[in-house]
Amino acid sequence: MQKTLIACGLLVMTAAPAAAQLTPEQARAKADRAAVIVSVPAGTWRGRLLDIDADSVRILLPDGSARTLALSGVMRIDAKRRDSPVDGMFVGGLVSSLWCLLVCGQGLDSSHDLGGVVLRSGATGMLVGGLIDAAHTSTRVLYKAPAGASSRKAPGVFFTLRF
Repeated sequence: MQKTLIACGLLVMTAAPAAAQLTPEQARAKADRAAVIVSVPAGTWRGRLLDIDADSVRILLPDGSARTLALSGVMRIDAKRRDSPVDGMFVGGLVSSLWCLLVCGQGLDSSHDLGGVVLRSGATGMLVGGLIDAAHTSTRVLYKAPAGASSRKAPGVFFTLRF
């Protein structure tokens, strides 16, 4: 029973909310010069998002020049961002501490030593969780052309794995 409650608690804490498609106005508010990948029928443009409105998107290319693209010709705009290591540290420390609290006491000579062992295990979990989260980048769809708006669609199967 106790393990089931712990598992349910961890599941609730780590569940990610669903994200809806942003309108151009919302995307402009979230732009904040984010690193983006703009997909057009001829290929992709990589750079920093400067502005987006109902008719066009403006990006700053890595060479320092700005490029304005008509939004009608854009198939998709993806923003890349790094994940903050703070939530990974919290989850890693919590999981490691709870696991050690359940398991580590079995091999100890005295129950007085359990607190220190749990704290060391939690610190190790925080370090590992923070490192994993710091190495993680995520991609968020800022804009996706309405169905039938683009002339070319990429075939394939796509999936997303979120932690």
